[in-house]
Order: sequence, then C-alpha cells, then structure tokens
Amino acid sequence: MKQKLSKDNTDLVVFGSFGFGNIGDEAVSYAIQDLLAEIDYQARVHILSRFDRPDMNAVVGLGDDYLSERSRLYGAPGILVGGGIIEPRTMCCALRYAPYIEGNKPLSSSIFMGSFEFGVKYGWLIKRRLNEVFEQFDHIYTRDYLSELYLRETFPEVQVTTVSDVVLAMRPSTGRPLPEEISTDNYIVVSLCGAWRDDENWYKWIIEELVNLSNNLSKKLLFLPMSCHQSDDDRIEHQKIMNGVMDKRVKLRPIAMQESLHPRDFAAVTRDSALVISMRLHGCVIAYAQKTPFVGLSYHPKLTGFSLTVGWRNFILPLRQPVRQSRQKYGYKFSDLGFCSNDLYQSALKALEYSNFSLLPNFRANLKASLQVVLKGGATHSN
Repeated sequence: MKQKLSKDNTDLVVFGSFGFGNIGDEAVSYAIQDLLAEIDYQARVHILSRFDRPDMNAVVGLGDDYLSERSRLYGAPGILVGGGIIEPRTMCCALRYAPYIEGNKPLSSSIFMGSFEFGVKYGWLIKRRLNEVFEQFDHIYTRDYLSELYLRETFPEVQVTTVSDVVLAMRPSTGRPLPEEISTDNYIVVSLCGAWRDDENWYKWIIEELVNLSNNLSKKLLFLPMSCHQSDDDRIEHQKIMNGVMDKRVKLRPIAMQESLHPRDFAAVTRDSALVISMRLHGCVIAYAQKTPFVGLSYHPKLTGFSLTVGWRNFILPLRQPVRQSRQKYGYKFSDLGFCSNDLYQSALKALEYSNFSLLPNFRANLKASLQVVLKGGATHSN
C-alpha cells in the first residue's frame, strides 16, 4: 500500500457516514475542501458513503446502483473521515471500506481524523478483521484523545496519532441566515436529538434548565436542528421541548428553525450566538471552531472525547460518566447519568467566563500538516 500518488491525479475519495443530511457528517467534506485550498492541493473531492443507498445527491453509495460512479474512481487516493470509522460491527467504515480497496486499488488510503467507538466490547472476530484492515492504511489519525487511548489499548500494534476533529477547519458562510427578530449575541443556540425521547424525566429536566437559562441570561432560545432526515429528525424533539418551555412562561419567546441549514450557514449562526447548548457532537465542535462558549449534554462518550482534546471537559455534562455505554443503547441512557437541577445554568455561566479557545490555531495547523502528510506526492501539491 505504500505507493506514491500519481503526479497527474486530481481526484480524492472521502469515505464516511455520509448521505443522510446530518450537518455534522456533511460538514466534513467542506472542511476537507477548505484544508485542500490552504495547502494548494487541487483535487476533485468525491464523497463516498459507507451505506449502500445514501439519501443525498452527489454522494456515492456502496450499492450496485453506484457501480459506474465507483469505477470512475479507480486508483484515486482515499481517506476515511469522521464518525463510525472503527466500531465493533461489520457496518463500520473501516470494514465497509475494505472491499472497496480490493475493487478500486487506491494508490493510498488513510484514516484521517477518524473515530474509535469506546465504552463497548470488541469481540475477537471483529478485532481480527479490523487488524487485517489496519495493515492496508498508510496513516491512522484519530479525532480525539479517548479514541487514540482506546484504539491503542484494543489494538496495541496500531500506530496512531490524535490531531483533532476535521470540522474545526470548516469556514462559516459570510451571510446572516437568521430570522429578522434575532440580533447577534442575543440568542442561545440549542441543538438536541431524540436519544432520550423514551424518558419523561429527560423532558422535565431539560425544559426546566432551558427556561432557567433563558430567563437568567435574558437570551432567546434558538432551536437549530442538525439532522432533519425522517429517520433522525431533531425538529420533533425541538418542538416538544419548545412547547414545554413556553408552558413554563419563559420570558423571551423561543424560535425553532424548521429548515436544515447548509453546514457553513450553521457555523455562521453559531458564530453569532452568545452560547451553544448541544447534544450533538458537531454542535460542540462547530461552536469551538467559531470561538463560541458551549455546554454539551453527553448522550454519547464521543462528546467527552472531544472536550478532553480541546480542554473543555468541565463543560460536558454530566461531569461523571459511566465507563461503559448503557446496555442495548447507543451511548448512555438519561437515567444512568445523574443529571441534577441547575447543572446546565451553572455550567453555562462557567463556560461563558472561561471562553478559552487558545488551542484552536494549533489544531488547525496540525490538521493542515497531517493532510499534507496523507497527500504527500500528489499531483498539484505545490508546498
């Protein structure tokens, strides 16, 4: 696999959990494009999904319907990026990518800012198959320190380095995609998901916390969905919680945006907000990238991994989390986390005071340098 990239190559395959409109996943391709521009590497980026039939235009799937599109990518270097890269199941990106390697013979393949699913058990068969696939990668970079720690622990022979989440490199749009009644810095972005929709205690807790937060900070709540796909629609959760907030007589009427924003527009809205409250990992990532204080609600340990990497662990709730993910659950059950009254407001105050983004330039520089290493020898790479 250790081959030089062809000097006339102008294609790059970006492989991951793409194709269903999740802003966090879709932001990856724009971040890659921004990094390529910074290193003056002229390449056509092709988005390849681990799913057979992605539900988005311009995303190529692994199903038979996309055979002709994939055949045109023969020999193009590939990078695996984002979530779902290394998991204890056959649908993980690393294992789904393996047959593609055999069929398309990419000149190089690397895991670039990939995730490692931790807090779960890896069986011997999955471990063996993953070890075989790891041998085919030129470089393995993880997006957070917990991913690196557990990857080293589970696969001791693997050489791995943590840089950061690639979405930190995505530039926001220059426009102002906001409702007219919202002014800069006078609102709190709220991005939640339906991970705890089966627990009424979750609704009681978050409604009380958001009302307290909005009233005490005198900021309007702006519910901003990161996923609007029918299988994972944040708007349903937002509407239920917003209704509860209004029933509690919040002083400033909240707004729930219904359209799915372009990832760059989402970043711009985040940039101009006073604070971000997010269950979504990339709600926190984009907030950090835009130097906006945030508090994360850790339905999954990946939020903890990111926060440890960028120095914001004290603002991911709860502060104490289980070592293992909850049984028969992706991430944690709300009841397993021990949230307390006033946790969110107190953490928000501390986050607003802390506002430390000093590591961001280093992360962006490291992302740029790491991508240069991955693409070393490429066609029009002039640096």
